[in-house]
Amino acid sequence: MQDWHVGAWVLGRGMQDWHVGAWLRGRGVRDWHVGAWMRGHGMQDWHVGAWVRGRGMQGGSGRCCSDNLVRVKVLVTGGAGFIGSNFVLRARLVRPDWRITVLDAMTYAANLTSLDPVADDVDVVKGSVADADLVDELVAAHDVVVHFAADSHNDNSLDDPWPFIDTNIIGTYQLIQAVRRHDKRIHHVSTDEVYGDLELDDPAKFTESTPVNPSSPYSASKASADLLVRAWIRSFGLNATISNCSNNYGPRQHPEKLIPRQITGIIDGIKPKLYGEGLNVRDWIHVDDHNDAVIAIIEQGRLGETYLIGADGEMNNRDIIGLI
Repeated sequence: MQDWHVGAWVLGRGMQDWHVGAWLRGRGVRDWHVGAWMRGHGMQDWHVGAWVRGRGMQGGSGRCCSDNLVRVKVLVTGGAGFIGSNFVLRARLVRPDWRITVLDAMTYAANLTSLDPVADDVDVVKGSVADADLVDELVAAHDVVVHFAADSHNDNSLDDPWPFIDTNIIGTYQLIQAVRRHDKRIHHVSTDEVYGDLELDDPAKFTESTPVNPSSPYSASKASADLLVRAWIRSFGLNATISNCSNNYGPRQHPEKLIPRQITGIIDGIKPKLYGEGLNVRDWIHVDDHNDAVIAIIEQGRLGETYLIGADGEMNNRDIIGLI
């Protein structure tokens, strides 16, 4: 992740009037948009917000007037999972006028109790994003879809790839078809794993124009979903944005993931385990910072763009375990 990526602006939480893509200031580029891959492909120069005319977006700039946002209905797929549930909690805190519905298949990775603090304010629907009829009904009743739903464990994808194909590819297809049919707006949440791996001594950084190079059924399914969204933007004018984020950590994360697995293991007296020498490097971002960036993209981003989200938090696994 380069210095300009979305997420760095939230460090310190003291910045005012921050914009996604603030790295462009002073560089002679107008309107701060990130993700030049759509330039020249027919996308108009209007910000996110046109999709919800009359609902509080002022002047097409994507800035919100909270007094008028009371009518905006947001469908959050995967909203009982780790990142999705944290998004719902964060959105209820910083955007209390949003009306939120959660669609979640309630697989092993979901935890409905994560939504207990907002249980009275959020509607929850149990179901799959691959269910065409259910998705069509829900999308039709909402203004914005925030698409977190995904099977996301690399090792599990090696044991049985089909759930990853069904949820991540078929589910995304059903969503974008419904969004297109009802002229709604979708933000598709993805991962930097679609770009593959870099050598430890490689100074290169991923950008939004980096070719996808997935290395597992999981990352291949997410790359496929990203490409579907991009193709629907270009072919059908889908009202969509995409974000690819680095590794998340934070509250309510499933214990199968690296950081909570090590923490719970240490609590139980289990010695931490490393793959190889533990030198694999990841960029880490707190889940709240990720979700703040997603909200910023929804409100201030440009339709048709891809945004990278990170926090310049690169650390190898050995150092992570040492810190824990």
